[in-house]
Amino acid sequence: MLAVSFMQSGLKIGRQMGRHLPSWPQQWVLCLCLNRLLRAERHAGDFDFLAGKTLSIDVEDFSLTYCITLNQRRFVPGTARADATIAAELTDLLKIIIGEADPDSLFFQRRLRISGDTELGLTAKNTLDAIDRHQLPRSLLLRLSQLTQLIELAENQHKESSRGAGMPGR
Repeated sequence: MLAVSFMQSGLKIGRQMGRHLPSWPQQWVLCLCLNRLLRAERHAGDFDFLAGKTLSIDVEDFSLTYCITLNQRRFVPGTARADATIAAELTDLLKIIIGEADPDSLFFQRRLRISGDTELGLTAKNTLDAIDRHQLPRSLLLRLSQLTQLIELAENQHKESSRGAGMPGR
């Protein structure tokens, strides 16, 4: 349970730091990763709908916002005001990436929100959902799945301990 305790502390620190960290270095790292992982899809033109548009990805529980756009079929940080925003909590975004959650289900449960240019946001959501995850590195998917499970375990244990702390006789 040391790992869960460590994760709880890390989540708390991460949520606090998210409000104070500059976003541009994080956006560059995200774009580098997307360019590498989605190379085939970029070259096939799957993300051409983002050319000249800015998409914001909000990780709500960490107060993080990543703006991306497409320039010459490469992801780059977006500098303009976002045309569309996709927002969710970290675990839901991770589950979409690794294929453990259906973005449409999350959308109808109001756990995934799209605002601004709805057509752009829905196209981005659908394009990301259609990515062939078998082409992604298996080790990456495994690590993201493990991270998701650990975060959920830490959050559930935190909720349980919070409920128990308020009960008489404990």
